[in-house]
Amino acid sequence: MIRVRIEGTGKTARAGGGDNLLTCLREAGLPVRADCGGAGTCGKCRVLVDGKPALACQTILTREITVALPEMAGDEELSAGKNDLLTARQVAAGAARGGSAPDGFAAVSVGGEAPCFIAIDLGTTTIAVSLIDRARGSVLSSASFLNPQCAYGADVISRINASLDDSSALSALVRERLAGEMASMMQKTGVGRDGLGRIVVAGNTTMSYLLLGLPCRSLGFAPFKPAYPAGGYYEAGSLFGAEFSDVKCLVMPYLSAFVGGDITAGLLSADHRDDYFIIDMGTNGELASLTDGRLLCSSTAAGPAFEGVNLSCGMGGTAGAVSRVWLDSGEIRFATIGGKTPVGICGSGVLDIIACLIRAGAMRANGKLDESHPLVADKRVVIAGQVVFTQKDVREFQLAKSAIRSGIEILLAETGGVVPNCVLLAGGFGQHLDPESAFVTGLLPALLRGRVTAAGNTSLAGAIRVGFDPSLLERADDYRKISREINLATHPNFSDMFMNFMRFEG
Repeated sequence: MIRVRIEGTGKTARAGGGDNLLTCLREAGLPVRADCGGAGTCGKCRVLVDGKPALACQTILTREITVALPEMAGDEELSAGKNDLLTARQVAAGAARGGSAPDGFAAVSVGGEAPCFIAIDLGTTTIAVSLIDRARGSVLSSASFLNPQCAYGADVISRINASLDDSSALSALVRERLAGEMASMMQKTGVGRDGLGRIVVAGNTTMSYLLLGLPCRSLGFAPFKPAYPAGGYYEAGSLFGAEFSDVKCLVMPYLSAFVGGDITAGLLSADHRDDYFIIDMGTNGELASLTDGRLLCSSTAAGPAFEGVNLSCGMGGTAGAVSRVWLDSGEIRFATIGGKTPVGICGSGVLDIIACLIRAGAMRANGKLDESHPLVADKRVVIAGQVVFTQKDVREFQLAKSAIRSGIEILLAETGGVVPNCVLLAGGFGQHLDPESAFVTGLLPALLRGRVTAAGNTSLAGAIRVGFDPSLLERADDYRKISREINLATHPNFSDMFMNFMRFEG
């Protein structure tokens, strides 16, 4: 066996001669991003091997080595969005006390009410966790961090392929990270084991399967019908260890294979509205339209560009991320999250950059950067120092933008042309997004102008609502009964729309 020493950790991994370094690090539970799934194309698994840079996925082990791992972007205290904080306080005022698992949900009943609960948005790219004080309706602690499963690829398809018949490796990664994060929050805030009543998790169907350790084959092949219910109450101790043995974990139920419990939670977060359209621009772009008592849902493979993944200087929405960009006398100006020194660009910054390039005439309608424009040099735009935006980044955005826009157009058409009164842009991307940039780039159709609200993390907000009032699960069951999924992959208009919306309208 070959020993692989991990610099600065005191840890040593072991592998056989000829094994791949990325595989070795994965099996040791060490956090290395591999957005391309180990194909050698994204460059995110770059490490130092005996002091020299190398891609872990392209490194074959032949001798003992020392590896220095990069810091995982996204491990940052979350600046909770106004949506999250207000939801906790507003729901507290009218929250029902107590409750038990509705009929049809497996496992366990909910016991007496403890003063606190934990809400989790289990995202494909980013995980957000909040510890909530029920009595005061306040957020005691919040954090977000990169999903450690990114070592197996940035998108849900990569994760499904890595866990068709055995999801134990990916399950262990996310369980261990969540257990450590929750324990740290409780310790910092002085919440003991008796003070935690429940954990509420909202995620897309694949993320829920991987949390529960379920094989994902049924999600990866036609007819894409989930083989397991993957929603309801579970013993948290079996998921997160003995420290949570007396706690119940509620996993929000999904609506279909690709419209998950995160959308169910998002619908609950907006349940006080009569007519709305939720657009979750995460890696697994999910759409839901509720009009005239009809619920239409869909999902589109937007990819992770809106979450800063697969971009040359992309990162999540954490401190130091360029989140706003504008033009001032023809010059690029920017703001970062937390006012920190810029270290990368998050999704909202990417959207603003594209809008600025369109306004300045520095990019053609097909997305090609104009090398003759003063903002463009060597097929890139300099934002700040080493933080740049490249031609490849434009292409990544085009793919994500077109997937979302095509899905929006198809769902609007399926409603019979009914334009919703309220459009909620969900997810961390939506929290910082400038709606005007979304219209300039063609991400959103002009007919929605004046109806758009940046709603923040509606998945987390919905999980918080259910944490206060578990009886809302009955409403979630109603959603399942009235929902109809639109399969974009088989829709006759999707391919033509997708090609059309690759272009920029500005």
